[in-house]
Amino acid sequence: SHNVTIHLAGGEELPATNDVELVMTLDCLHDMPRPDLAMAAIRGAIAADGTWLVKEIRSSPEWGKNLRNPMLAMMYSTSVATCMASALSTPDGMGLGTLGLDPETLQAMVTEAGFNRFHQHQVDDPTNLYYEIRP
Repeated sequence: SHNVTIHLAGGEELPATNDVELVMTLDCLHDMPRPDLAMAAIRGAIAADGTWLVKEIRSSPEWGKNLRNPMLAMMYSTSVATCMASALSTPDGMGLGTLGLDPETLQAMVTEAGFNRFHQHQVDDPTNLYYEIRP
């Protein structure tokens, strides 16, 4: 119990301790009103040799490409019904939604937050993408 701390708050509230060895955000960044603030807080919390594991929905930045995949087309309706309510729950919410955090968008956002290493792992999962992000 002395080696693990679990934060059950909005990611933007993480203390800037620079000592966290592992951060996991599992299918949740796209639901946050301000994932950019959570990313910046994670950057402040993570150790220089720490790892951030991100799991997000498998998607493309191209609307048409997503629509050609029946599963992703259905995910747009899921997004409107569930994810967007959370992602737009503050006046400044970014509203990314279920398919709004594709690999290109995620990489740009984590780079803006101060991370330098971004690796998308090839995992046999038809629904999700997995990323290893480091300072």
